[in-house]
Amino acid sequence: MRRFVSIGLCMLLATSALADNRRAAMAAQIEAAGRNEAPAKRHAVEIDGCIMTTFVWKPYKTHGFQLWSSWRIDLRGLDPAESFGTTQNRFLIEKQFVADGQLPMDPSVRIFLRASAGWMFRHEIPMSRAPVAPYQTSPREGVEDYVYQDKNGLMIWMQGPDVVEKAQAFTEGLIQYRADYCQLIG
Repeated sequence: MRRFVSIGLCMLLATSALADNRRAAMAAQIEAAGRNEAPAKRHAVEIDGCIMTTFVWKPYKTHGFQLWSSWRIDLRGLDPAESFGTTQNRFLIEKQFVADGQLPMDPSVRIFLRASAGWMFRHEIPMSRAPVAPYQTSPREGVEDYVYQDKNGLMIWMQGPDVVEKAQAFTEGLIQYRADYCQLIG
């Protein structure tokens, strides 16, 4: 009897380890798809459990790239119907043109995320962006002071030659990750 209990316990632990590995792999894929660099902007995404944090850095004066925006999103409070819309319209693809001769530039993609009723996303920005009250002081240290504001929606904007594929991988991965690991029960 002890042998069967030991075997059962080993199988349970192995299954749990496989599930943890799958979750970590999905998070890594979303993070990779959320990484984007353009000459004047850099994006990154981190997932820790059901918390996704986005980062945007832009050049600031002579200090190099500095944090421009960061969002802390509890995926349990993400409204997938309002965020992604239908399967055919999960993100908006834009073509931008330059003035001299209307030559197409790299495409850009905007991904919209919306909080469910009763939920908010925390936005961290530098004071140089002139935030409107109410806001709370952030403990972040840097060349500027930062503040937090709670908001019910955000837009992730990616630019570059491969953004359509990255946006699709990011969106589909985020939808699946939330469905698998961050559903509210009850």
